[in-house]
Amino acid sequence: MCPCHRPSGLIRGRPGRIGGPAFAIDGIALLSGRGAVEEARRRWVRWTKKERTVFLDHLAATGSVCEAAAIAEVSTSSVYRLRRKDEAFAEDWRKALILGYEMLETVLLGHVLAGGGSRIQRPDGRTIDLGDAMRLLSMHRAHRQGDRKRGGRPLERARPEDTDAAILRKLAAIDRARALEAEEARAQ
Repeated sequence: MCPCHRPSGLIRGRPGRIGGPAFAIDGIALLSGRGAVEEARRRWVRWTKKERTVFLDHLAATGSVCEAAAIAEVSTSSVYRLRRKDEAFAEDWRKALILGYEMLETVLLGHVLAGGGSRIQRPDGRTIDLGDAMRLLSMHRAHRQGDRKRGGRPLERARPEDTDAAILRKLAAIDRARALEAEEARAQ
């Protein structure tokens, strides 16, 4: 299970404190004994160059934000916050994921050329299903190419001259249809 999905947000205080043991869940400190609830202070993380490098290296290697954050010893919320705030980090994140896909492609190629089966055994003991990996790579490739698989020509934004001409053609067709109806009504 991914480290960020474990109940590791539960922090036990030291017994013997005033009010008994303290617990914190999702940033709210609960002090048992008196039933008091206090808002815990948000700890702002100042990222070091080493933490960024460790996170991005593990993101490229695993493709998992949770695992990379755990290895870098930072929270996933701080990782996502940094990605929102820092454009350079967001670009490095994107490059790390692209590198991860290239590594997956390399592993798949080596496995197939070696005559491997439908599963790939990773050094960490986990297995990769060949079909799942191929689907993941094809979805990634389609996303990178702008999903050209939809068919047809690429969408184009209409120019005002084109829309005006189309409206005028439609109005002319309506006028012709009304004139034809009027002629038919007079003929009867």
